[in-house]
Amino acid sequence: MKPPRTDTATINATEGTDEASLRPLGIVQYRRFWLANMGSNFGAMIQTVAATWTMATLTNDPQMIGLVQTCASLPMMLVLLPAGALADIRDRRHIMLGAQLLMLVVAGALALLSATSGATPLVLLAATFLIGCGTALNNPSWQASLQDLVPRRLIEPAANLNAVGFNVARSLGPAAGGILISFAGAASAFAVNAVSYLAVTLTLLTWRKRAPVQELPPESMLRAISAGLRYACWSPALLAIYVRASAFGLCGSAAWALPAVHARAALGGGPTTYGLLLGGFGAGAILGALSRSRLPFSREAMVRLCSIAFAAALIGLGFSTNLFLSILMMAFSGAAWVVSLTGLGVSVQFITPRWVVGRALSLNQVSVFAGMALGSWVWGFTSDRLGIATAFFLAGSAMLSSLLLAFVAPLEQQEEQDLTPARARPGDDLNAPIGPNEGPIVVLIEYRVQPENFHAFVDAMNALGRIRRRDGAYHWSLSQDVDDPTCWLERFQTLTWLEHLRRQTRHTLADREVSARVTALHDGNVSARRMLQRRNTTPPIAAELGGPSI
Repeated sequence: MKPPRTDTATINATEGTDEASLRPLGIVQYRRFWLANMGSNFGAMIQTVAATWTMATLTNDPQMIGLVQTCASLPMMLVLLPAGALADIRDRRHIMLGAQLLMLVVAGALALLSATSGATPLVLLAATFLIGCGTALNNPSWQASLQDLVPRRLIEPAANLNAVGFNVARSLGPAAGGILISFAGAASAFAVNAVSYLAVTLTLLTWRKRAPVQELPPESMLRAISAGLRYACWSPALLAIYVRASAFGLCGSAAWALPAVHARAALGGGPTTYGLLLGGFGAGAILGALSRSRLPFSREAMVRLCSIAFAAALIGLGFSTNLFLSILMMAFSGAAWVVSLTGLGVSVQFITPRWVVGRALSLNQVSVFAGMALGSWVWGFTSDRLGIATAFFLAGSAMLSSLLLAFVAPLEQQEEQDLTPARARPGDDLNAPIGPNEGPIVVLIEYRVQPENFHAFVDAMNALGRIRRRDGAYHWSLSQDVDDPTCWLERFQTLTWLEHLRRQTRHTLADREVSARVTALHDGNVSARRMLQRRNTTPPIAAELGGPSI
């Protein structure tokens, strides 16, 4: 039975009703994307099995076989951050279309080459790498587009449903791939993967998404990446999420790296046992994603509970010699994995303005993958030297130790802040008497503060300085006049006039609360000047730019 046809307006009209974990599927466009993406993920799992099997038939070199997984994972480290920048400076729908078409063409070519015996090991590795690039290019745009598909209060259930779809595909796809290869050959598996991209492509083509009006030209790729890194560095709440995500990936990667060894060494099984362990992980992930919206815990409490559950599961795996118990422990780890990391990704969306959300999400994914890459090597090395039981025990102990991060990197409750831009367009004139790429632009702002307000003013200005640097300013400083202590001077720079204008559009309504604190602590009107800093090769004259905007 199909869910009733519901649109976003209908969802918003029921603001006071209880949210169910399946509520986002009532939104037609989201439901189409969810079904199409699940089919695409199913095809990707079949592709992985087919690529590994084909490589095993082409060569007996274990390193070449291992390189298949390396080529699938490496793009996540190389492409995610540029892909996040593209998601913020270009049309996300076009980026996703380009990614889907790239993967469709590569998978189709691989199917044709495989059918004609033209697939060599290098061709297979190149195709796997390119499909991985397409996946990495698609992911930040898809995650950032959730806010265009569902209302804000349904973002977390929608993200959980995405995890459900992925884990259903991960649980069933490998088995389906093995059966397909057995009866029809690897070429048919590659062809199925190519066809799986058509559903997403058609859904994107029929999505009537309204493009936002851009007052300013988009940033260049390098400048966009730099702006994203700068924003993250000056956002303590984001840095805390990245630290916790990387730590969870580092400790939890044992559940990805060691089950094959556990199946053979501790359970005395083979590929079937290994598949059952992975199935347990996937089943747990599905149940965890479906139940998250019903758990009345804060983000911090949820991550702590998931860390404890995951640690217990890993330690239990270390002592287990029973298949049923091992599957149960894998299910617990799968549930904790999805609930924790999906929740952290949703939190990134809730605390990040739209102009930089793609970059913030990509940095979160890079944090997880970096932790997993290091952890997989650490726990594999530990297992080889100290045994599988010790490796699981140490991984679980490390996960318990990661709870201490809550004291140095707490997950702040900032998800209800209003991140609407405070200005729809820059405060300064777009047609300034200087070129858009001239700079640096130096901003000088003079305040008058009474002695009894000095401490409160400095605290407020430090918060405002962090916001300015986060949004694009550098060399920020606050000075007090020695001869007239009530006179304070704020100074900061932006690289160019265009960057100065961009900084003005990044201030949010939540940031205005900090500005209001500053305003309440100084007397009289604010005196502001914008100066064009001259280079050493020109006369040392400061060109003043009029206007009240700061």
